[in-house]
Amino acid sequence: MEGDLTSYDSEWTVLRSSSVESAACDPEQVSASFHRLVDIWRDQPHTVNRRLAGAKGDLPPDLREKVLKSAEENYGNFMPSLHECTDVEVRRLISKSDVFSSGCFEVSFLNESERSHSASFFPVITDEHKNPHVTIPYRISAELEKGGSLKFTLETASECDDRMADWLTQTLHPTLLRWLKNMRLNQVSVTSVRLVDIERYADTYRRIKETYGKDLARTWPERTSAQKFVFEDCAIAAYLVELWRDMGLGPQTFVDIGCGNGLLVYLLQLEGHNGIGLDLRKRNIWDRFESNNLTSVHFPVLSVDPSGNALNDLPRQDWLIGNHSDELTPWIPVMAAKSASNFFLLPCCPFDFYGKFAKGRKSADGTTHFPSYIPYVRSICDDLGFDVEEDRLKIPSTKRACFIGTIPKCGLPADLNERIALLTNATGATPHFVARPAVEVIRNCIHLPIDFRKALTLKLFNMLLEAEPISTDTNVETGEIDDGRKPESKTVPSGGTKSVDSESRNMLHPSPMTSIADPEADTTVTAGGTLKKWRKGGCISLADCATQLSADEKFQLKSQCGGLQTFLRNQHQVFSFETTGVRIRDWERFGPAKRAEKRSLCWFYANHPDGCPLTDDICTYLHTRAP
Repeated sequence: MEGDLTSYDSEWTVLRSSSVESAACDPEQVSASFHRLVDIWRDQPHTVNRRLAGAKGDLPPDLREKVLKSAEENYGNFMPSLHECTDVEVRRLISKSDVFSSGCFEVSFLNESERSHSASFFPVITDEHKNPHVTIPYRISAELEKGGSLKFTLETASECDDRMADWLTQTLHPTLLRWLKNMRLNQVSVTSVRLVDIERYADTYRRIKETYGKDLARTWPERTSAQKFVFEDCAIAAYLVELWRDMGLGPQTFVDIGCGNGLLVYLLQLEGHNGIGLDLRKRNIWDRFESNNLTSVHFPVLSVDPSGNALNDLPRQDWLIGNHSDELTPWIPVMAAKSASNFFLLPCCPFDFYGKFAKGRKSADGTTHFPSYIPYVRSICDDLGFDVEEDRLKIPSTKRACFIGTIPKCGLPADLNERIALLTNATGATPHFVARPAVEVIRNCIHLPIDFRKALTLKLFNMLLEAEPISTDTNVETGEIDDGRKPESKTVPSGGTKSVDSESRNMLHPSPMTSIADPEADTTVTAGGTLKKWRKGGCISLADCATQLSADEKFQLKSQCGGLQTFLRNQHQVFSFETTGVRIRDWERFGPAKRAEKRSLCWFYANHPDGCPLTDDICTYLHTRAP
């Protein structure tokens, strides 16, 4: 067993320790909470370390014994005899990238006394590639102190480099401590992609992404975000491919209802599964997919009436797919039942059978809106007699819960039609399903007259500029800014940035936000090295901003089905949101956005009395005044 193992002495070094008030003062409750914490961390290290796709237990006995033997040989001074331990686990850590080791394991065991509990973790590498996880032995412990506080400590078996130490102390320790403090012992831990083999899923996703996804993202012609939509559909395709493999199924036929850009249909076709995508509006990229000689993909433009027999004229299919199918979401199981098909359903925008899902509707545990929407959809699937499994996808979205409904061996219920009628006529009336129009009128303030937009933007900007300045210790790097941009580099005194390589960025997160300015002096570093003051203005609540609008300005905003907040969000180059209100966007602190080329004029260069806080060579926008 080869790897990056090292000989260590038997002294643990405290890296970080914190004492917090604990609601769990009972030793038994502390013990149970710590055990649960260790179980979660063993099973879900990918939730903190973004280099990982997941962890896998249940290894073959011979492989498990080899890994344990290697750990004992290399870390014997730190480890008791593993044969005397009652809680020893070996996990294979699965990397997202083939740059890292495919033979990475972590051995862990628990050690506890009446008031103190610890878990030690030891890395084992069986090939010559790099470890994607923690590369040295480490230990976490929780001790209930006499005053009732809980002491949580992170230790390592040797010194580690600054990058690893920073991640352990600034990311891992606070995350595990937060989990421990907020532990709910009666809450079920949700595991992602539990219905498929995680290792094969990670390999399939990586292959689809590398083979098709990156080129599609680079040449994506739609206006939607390529990084989100392309790689999200790569992940969904990988999941379905592995799901059908694990179910022992060969090539499947399918219909994707409300397929949108059709990418999922295209990817599944490339993976050997035959299907079509239906949507009420043609997308530009369909022509590209249909012209590919490697597939026979087809996209009929069709407005589906799910209350009838919408699929009668289509070829027989094994599966119906509802991928963010909006108003058709509750109808997917109904249509699957009518056509005797299995289904895959990924809910997004909450709809019931005939309109928006009521926000005030509560589930059994008292939650509202989307958390209560998932049980609502599940109840439809169950009432129709399907065998239903619920899973959680690994996609860049907050709406990740999905349902897999399969026809039982004994078939669907004999009274299926009566069940469908009961479900779809639950209000006692017989409403009609109304599909959205093929051409939707966009009314979100972007079609307001250009002169009106310019004048209102300048008016609101001047209002904020004249407001009481924000103090220099205001935290604007907490992630609460509405654009959700993540930190990517560290500030250096000269006003430039110290780059963080992409490998470490995936694991060592979050990092400080890119900064072009000196936050202490509240100044901007110019190209010549001199400093100039740049006024940031103040922060004003949305309600106070609204009081300054004239009746005509309010009328024009409302005529576009929008309001002041919609308008301000559209002017994202100029304004940003915090929890306390709206403010002038501080490009000094957030740095330039990443763009291949400059296309738009810099608003600050033309309108701010101090000009743009960024120099022309780093500003995302053109430093040219409009003619």
